[in-house]
Amino acid sequence: MLKLLKNKYFWLVLAITVTTFFLINLTAARRDNISFPEKMLRDTYTPLQSGLSSLRFNWAGLTAAFNDRQTQNRRLERLREENQRLQIENQMLKEYKAEAQRLEKILQFKTAQNDKFQLMSARVIARSPNNWYNYIIIDCGLEDGLKKDMPVISPQGLVGRVATVSQNSARYH
Repeated sequence: MLKLLKNKYFWLVLAITVTTFFLINLTAARRDNISFPEKMLRDTYTPLQSGLSSLRFNWAGLTAAFNDRQTQNRRLERLREENQRLQIENQMLKEYKAEAQRLEKILQFKTAQNDKFQLMSARVIARSPNNWYNYIIIDCGLEDGLKKDMPVISPQGLVGRVATVSQNSARYH
């Protein structure tokens, strides 16, 4: 304890603390005039307080803008996902439409030729990998009543003739 009383920093801290309490007491009451030290302190700290206040308001604006940007980014990502889903759905609908148009042409062709020929519909399931042999395999065969050398036609006209027939498929060229 004796060492503490001999320490000059102890006395400095004690003097600053007492002065601070004295100034607090002096300025705590409502007064119309301020003292010269108060005026000096206020004038000295005013730019600092102004800067901190401005920084606080700007910080609030920055955080609001950052939060708004995050919200916009999340919304943009959701819209991109929805756009991708809608593009896939649109492509599927286009394919269904093309299939419906193709089937409608086949049906019209079949009904127009109903009196003259016995027609059956077939789907192409394979094509020759090169143009040298140029053949196509369809999904109708002996079970469907197909025979070798029968003509193969489409709504556009003659396509070829049946070259080989198996139980469930045929190859024509």
